[in-house]
Amino acid sequence: MNEGASHGTSDERPIEPIYVRMYYEHQYEALARVSNYGIWVTLTVMSLSILVALFAFDKDGSNSLVVWLGAPLLMAAANCFAIIFLKQVRTGGGNMHIRRAKAVLARYAPELLDIEQEADHRPHPQPRSRLRRWVRIIPSAPKVQLLLHYGLVVFFSAGAADLLFLLIHD
Repeated sequence: MNEGASHGTSDERPIEPIYVRMYYEHQYEALARVSNYGIWVTLTVMSLSILVALFAFDKDGSNSLVVWLGAPLLMAAANCFAIIFLKQVRTGGGNMHIRRAKAVLARYAPELLDIEQEADHRPHPQPRSRLRRWVRIIPSAPKVQLLLHYGLVVFFSAGAADLLFLLIHD
């Protein structure tokens, strides 16, 4: 890094390299926290969804219309919230911290930014074994999270519609 680099007018105090490094590390720590929030939301909504699926779709357990229809619809809404939250985390919070970290590299360590960008654009080696080819098809963890929530929205919406249909035709 540039020793004691300063930016702007000559009246400004030079920025110590340790502060630049701390800020850069802070951005990736914040990115990790944002990712953990997404995992926490998924785990919470998935756990509640399982509990609701166990109890709300048991027609014999309760005669309450609120339980029959309200709980599945509430869980469909909770999964919609999780989808919106996860998309916001991926596009908003996460990218902001990456942009900040790259801006620090661009200003104080352009050589490192060049290395990082070169590595980002380098083509990945082609897998040689059949197993490695299949591994490329598996979606990333954030995509799996979104797919699970989409599936639960469909499941709870269909379950509520089915229960409503049975209620109307009984």
